Amino acid sequence: MEPKLIAVVALALTALHFILLFAIASALGKIERHLRHLPSGTPVRASDRDMGEHDPRRRRDE
Repeated sequence: MEPKLIAVVALALTALHFILLFAIASALGKIERHLRHLPSGTPVRASDRDMGEHDPRRRRDE
């Protein structure tokens, strides 16, 4: 094969590789966002669980 053809094929495969990596990362991000919206009793991560009235993110209406 000619060197130019080898370079073009290598460049195309590299581009395809990065496109696939981006697609996989995007899909994983969507899955993570979906898991964050599960009900509060679902154990996703300890830091994501609802802490009830001790939750510092919750505001009180006084």
